[in-house]
Amino acid sequence: MTADDDPLGQATALINLAETRAAAGEPGAALAAVDEAGAEIARIPDEGDRKRLLAVAAAVRVAPLAATEGEDAAREAVVDAVAKLRAVVADHVPTAPFLLRALAQLVAFEDRAGRPGEALQAVAEEVAVRQWLVGRDAGEPDELPSAVRGLARRLVAQGRTEDAVLATIESLEVLGAAEEEGRAARADQLDDLAGLHAALGRTGEAIRAAEESVAQYRALVGDRPAALADDHSAGLAEAHSAGLAGALLNLGTLLARQHRGAEAEAVTAEAVEAFRELGDEDNLAAALDNHGNRLAELGREPEAIERTREAVRIRAALAAERPDPYAVDFARSLGNLATRLMAVDPGEALATYGEAIERYRRAPGPRDERRGFELAAQLTNYAAVLRLAGRDGEAVVAAREAVELLAPLAAASPALYHHAYLQAQRMVEEPGEPAGPRVFSPPAEDPQVPEAPGVRLVRGSALLTWTAFKESRQLEPGEYVDLTSLADVAEDHRLICVSHRWMSPAHPDPDGRQLRELQGRLRELPGLEPRQCLVFFDFAAVPQRPRTAAEDAAFRFLIARLDRVFQAADMVLVLSGGYTDYRDRSWCFLELVISERNRKLFADQRAVADDLAFMGILGIGVEEQLGVARIVTSYDFRYKRTASQALAIAAILAHLDICRTSRADDRHLVRQMMFQYFWRQRLSPYSKMILALHRHFDVSFGLLTPDGFVAARPYFEHPDWPRLPPLEPGGLLAPGDGRPNVYATPSIAYEVAEPVLRLSLPGTPDLTQYLAAFQSEPGWRSYVVSAATIALAQGDHFPTARHVVHTLLEKFPPLGFTDDPRYGYLFLLDDDYDDETAVFIDGDR
Repeated sequence: MTADDDPLGQATALINLAETRAAAGEPGAALAAVDEAGAEIARIPDEGDRKRLLAVAAAVRVAPLAATEGEDAAREAVVDAVAKLRAVVADHVPTAPFLLRALAQLVAFEDRAGRPGEALQAVAEEVAVRQWLVGRDAGEPDELPSAVRGLARRLVAQGRTEDAVLATIESLEVLGAAEEEGRAARADQLDDLAGLHAALGRTGEAIRAAEESVAQYRALVGDRPAALADDHSAGLAEAHSAGLAGALLNLGTLLARQHRGAEAEAVTAEAVEAFRELGDEDNLAAALDNHGNRLAELGREPEAIERTREAVRIRAALAAERPDPYAVDFARSLGNLATRLMAVDPGEALATYGEAIERYRRAPGPRDERRGFELAAQLTNYAAVLRLAGRDGEAVVAAREAVELLAPLAAASPALYHHAYLQAQRMVEEPGEPAGPRVFSPPAEDPQVPEAPGVRLVRGSALLTWTAFKESRQLEPGEYVDLTSLADVAEDHRLICVSHRWMSPAHPDPDGRQLRELQGRLRELPGLEPRQCLVFFDFAAVPQRPRTAAEDAAFRFLIARLDRVFQAADMVLVLSGGYTDYRDRSWCFLELVISERNRKLFADQRAVADDLAFMGILGIGVEEQLGVARIVTSYDFRYKRTASQALAIAAILAHLDICRTSRADDRHLVRQMMFQYFWRQRLSPYSKMILALHRHFDVSFGLLTPDGFVAARPYFEHPDWPRLPPLEPGGLLAPGDGRPNVYATPSIAYEVAEPVLRLSLPGTPDLTQYLAAFQSEPGWRSYVVSAATIALAQGDHFPTARHVVHTLLEKFPPLGFTDDPRYGYLFLLDDDYDDETAVFIDGDR
């Protein structure tokens, strides 16, 4: 065969030549080769090969075009390349690296053009492609964490840390734990997840992620023999040891936030020795600084000073060799040493602060937010030491400089910098005895982002003295604590949430019966004294009506996070007083659902326990581990049906719809909070779709029989109805050993009975016509659920009804229809209803 008879080979060779020319800095020659390849591609007889090579050629064209015609032309070319590569990558996996490269180029173009939203969308798609490749064993697992980290960093910058957590969790599931590279990448990603949880003030969750990261790194390090035969194995072992050291260091910081000083010191000491063994002086110095802080927190000042002096010596040597980037690190260590020296040698502390400040000022590079804050912190501490030395004039000069640095930071981010600004301002305005230097913690390592600002908790010891429940604004100082983060509950205290039915619309407990019961319950708690209890009771936690505008905003902020408060509680107490219709009240039922794992009932509450037995069946089976089902993307939809989980979600929402509220406007609020609670759970993609169906459609569960649809209701609403047997594979309801069914119907005497969700769309009289019209629209496939969709919708997989409909039509067997066109039927089991009278969208069955 001659070259002229092989256009595929010719085109491939020319594309390779274009890559070589571009790498050699010959953009003109590269473009000429791409154009010549285009002519050969046109002669390729196979359409699939033509599309594949056209997409690759479009990607290869971008870089030389940027060098010859400028960025605007190159951006237009890269958008075209991404579109072409998207269309072929699923059938031609080897084109994925070109798609990843094109997406990276697009991100760079959007960043330089100041379009953060478009850049975020491209980064999200890059993550989705990498996840798809890892899921097909066609990608490098160790490349995924850095990609997800980049996406998370952008989401955090836009104030969307929750979405960053979601993206990281979904990546963890994709990585799995089977192969060594996947295990290492998972350990790395868990460490990132710990940092994100910490940024949201969720120290407990952060510690759990950090501990799992440490455990996985330990396993990796332990799997390697001390003597390694090849360079690759030795490199992996060193990487795993470095990962373990870093994870230990982060875990120590998190443990310290929970005042677990001895544990924090132990793991930080281990990190120090690990970095020392690796010969990593930069990270060793950081670990020594941290270890000094941990030792000081335990009152071991001489050891703390010794550690910090060693960090200073290491960073002095590094800064002498390479001022950029080590000069700032050297100044930071000097400031930490000065703080340590305050208690033992104020004179040396004063000189060390002075040197630290000069090092900050002279360090190369721009003075960004973090560096400006660090310098201001050192100036404030320096002013405090000058005051102690009787040098008030110099102290005011230093404090004024700190105020000037902190004023713009406090105005832009008061949660992070306002306290530091006030402290510096006080040093200017109030001569005399200072409050003492503030131990410096940089914002990137110790963010003060509140999880639930203004959570007011009543002290158990105060509650025991009351004769009537007090409203939030009636509480006296000393009777309560206000926490900016639930992680701030002291280690020897316990958070107790109270769930109860209000006895009247105006007051929860007008005759004092519930208060007396609660006081008795607190005294009965085993191994816990009332003084150790911090109690969340709604009437005392938030201002009640009438509220000012500011109070109403605070109320809604807290209520939107009620599920977090209940889930963070050590226990949730359900009061027997007024219990009669407790489970049929909207607020009470919401609290039941969100407290399933930490609810405590007492021996005299047997009737309550029996009445709430159904809650054990309503558990939605969320993952206990940090992983979730893999991300739903345009490349890899996985909707494994879990009928029992779908029924649990449907039953909870069905019962909530008939629950009563004292105020009509509460009904919508409670429903939104229930959806929000579910959305925060680690649900599978299938369960997220079921949840989205309930949000956008009218949904009811029942049986589709030859006689029509038979509606079912949660069994505890109709104790006289026969309970449905468990759902079994095979298309029918049948007795068996499966999970108990939460539903009941007036009768179950059906030979053919298919469990379904009946769907209708408000305002749509004919659902069949709606679906047909939707599929006829040119852009209907644009409603695909992808990583980019999720990122742009702030974590919502199904932001509109059309996203749900697209998924139903693309990824499930056709919806069933009977003679009533208003309703469609989603089958919950794989073997779907097969009655001859039924008709289906997209063909018969």
